[in-house]
This record gives sequence, structure tokens and C-alpha cells, in this order.
Amino acid sequence: MSLSVTLREKPLLGQKGYVSLYLDINHYGNRYPEFLDIHVKKSKPGNIDKEKWIIAKEIRDKKELELLRRDNGIAAKNLLRTDFVDWYTKYAEDNPKYPQQKFNLNYLKEYVGNKTLLFIHIDRDWIIKYRDYLLSNLHNNGAMDYFKALHFALKYAAKQKLIPQNPFEQLEKKDWIKKQKTKIYAYTLEELQLLIDTPCKIHEQIRQSYLFSCFTGLRWSDANCFTWEQVVVKTFDSREQYFLYFNQEKTEDLEYIPISDQAAEILKARKKVSETEPPSPYVFPYIKETNQKGKQMYQIVKRAIKKWAKAAGLDPKQMNYHVARHTFATNVLEHCPEADLWLLSKLLGHKTIEATMIYAHIRDKKKLAVVQSMPKLQMAFQQVVTAVAA
Repeated sequence: MSLSVTLREKPLLGQKGYVSLYLDINHYGNRYPEFLDIHVKKSKPGNIDKEKWIIAKEIRDKKELELLRRDNGIAAKNLLRTDFVDWYTKYAEDNPKYPQQKFNLNYLKEYVGNKTLLFIHIDRDWIIKYRDYLLSNLHNNGAMDYFKALHFALKYAAKQKLIPQNPFEQLEKKDWIKKQKTKIYAYTLEELQLLIDTPCKIHEQIRQSYLFSCFTGLRWSDANCFTWEQVVVKTFDSREQYFLYFNQEKTEDLEYIPISDQAAEILKARKKVSETEPPSPYVFPYIKETNQKGKQMYQIVKRAIKKWAKAAGLDPKQMNYHVARHTFATNVLEHCPEADLWLLSKLLGHKTIEATMIYAHIRDKKKLAVVQSMPKLQMAFQQVVTAVAA
């Protein structure tokens, strides 16, 4: 037997369209109702009715927690003794299709440190503090994604009756992280040419890997561990065509995408030089990250490309692999007539078209330019006067 407290409704006698709310309690085999003396309008409920529903749900949650604590049942023991970080680690491993859980887990572990975090410790105040921690370490929209990931994990825990309710339900509307519109910065073809032409004393593989990302849209997490096995060469109409075949680090999806001749030139140049280097499975072995926790190579590359941007007269703050990815997407839409958002989503490895919609304004701009470029004709219209009956 188990414990369940369900909020139910019963038609109210003598008042058509109204229902009476009550709790259906199943306390380890002992089932009984508990009426709340709350009456709400069933059809077309008003604001007062909606508030009554909220109050009734709060009473249900409090009743279940009261019963759990009173009889010290299995769920109550879980609530008091289960380490949340251990549980969340297992939950993230069991949900590989949602990489946000894995990334949020990394921030959660850093935030908790060596302390023990039990389910019972997670309340509104704790959630607000963790929200502020995410915002201090991530951009707004990234923090929002990880904040939601925690919400869904706790929602699942509540569904499994490990906790009486999701503590996120205690949050007010103002407590949530709201999505911000972000300005997409991308290099034009002229700026890319400027970077190519600008001499700078940084490792050649850093230059090549960054330009390769600008021409393919690879993230840093994919570019730094990119291997020769992930390069596929096929022949079409007696002409070699290069493809990339790899698992994306962020989405963990297997991708198979063609690349441009410009990107292929970089691979050919690397292949030729690699024949004189110590054997390596990596296309850009110099930038391979060997310390994922400390991200030492990432910091080296970050400093180097900013130095390169400064030498070219570009804003160093904008020089990163996110911009390289945006550069690829923007230039595909601006310079490839047959490109559309659906094709771009496949090239970027997005799971859904919604993730690609941030580039919609680029395609809309091109559509507007097309229709506005149509020749104008001289038009004159006669003024029609409608007689008014006396």
C-alpha cells in the first residue's frame, strides 16, 4: 500500500455549474474523503475561482506532507535522508537526451561543494540563491536553461513521490529567469578576409580551427576534439566532396553534414602539414583540451584569438567560438540563395527548428530586399465620390 492525497471535485447540489472540492486520501489502505468547503465555478471560472483552485492545491500538498511526517513513512525517510546531488547524478545519466541536465549538474556540484544537500534543504530560499549563482556565472539565457533543468528534475522527483511537491511551486512569477533577446554578432565575409590577411604571432592551428568553425559552425566542444575519422570524403561528378561525421558534444546527436570548399581547404592544409608531425588522431592536436575541469587549453585559445582580433582592428570581446558559429549561420543565409531555416537547422545540428529561429530576421531581411527591388510603375487613381442620399 502507499500514500496518496488527490484533489477531486463533486457537483454542488442546488448550484448548477459549481463543484465542491475535496481531498481523496488513501493512507496506506485506509481511504477516506476530506471536504475543504471550497466551492468553485466549473465552467468559465473567474479569477476568484482560479485563486480558490490554487489554495486547494496548497492544502493538498500540506496534507500529504503532514501525513508523511506523522507516520515517518518511506517517502518521509527519503525526504530526510536522500542526498540530492547523488540522486540528480543518476537522473542526469538516465536522461542523456536532455544535455542541459548534465551541464546543470556540473554547476550544481560546484555550488554545493563538499557540503551535503538533502531534498529537505531545497526550498524557495535555496532555489533563489542557486538562481543568483547561475546568473553570476552564465549569460541570462544559459542560466535560464539550467534553472529550468533543475525545475524539471524536481518535478520528476515529486511525480515519483520522493518529495511531496516540487519546491519550484513556491516561486512567484518574478522569481523565474526571463528569456532575453540577444543581439547576434557575426563576422561578415570582409571581416573574415581581414582576419585571414592579418599576421599575428599565435599558433597556426588556433587560426585554422577558428576559421574552420566560421566555415562549418562547429562549437568549441566539437572543434577541439575533432578527429580525422570524423572526416568523410566522397566523389560526386568526378569531384571530391568533404563531409563531417560526428557526435555533437552538446546534443549528443550523430551528425553527417557536408562542408564548403573553403572549409575543405583548411583540412587539406592540415593533412599536408600533419604528415611531418608526430602521429595524432586529432585534426587540430595543439588545441585538444586535456583538462576539462580546468579548461586550460580553452583559456589559451581564448587569449590567442582575442589577440588576433585586436591585431585586425576588430573588437576582442566579440572574438569567441559562439561568434564563429553565428558567423557560419549568418553567412549561409545571407549569401546562399537556396538556404532556408530548415536546412540551416540541419547544418547546425539543432534538434528543433525553434533553436534556429534566432536567425529568422536574416532571412526576412533578404525577403524584404527581394520584394522591394521590384521595378516601380507609375500609378494614378481617380478619386471616387460616393453620393450621399438626401
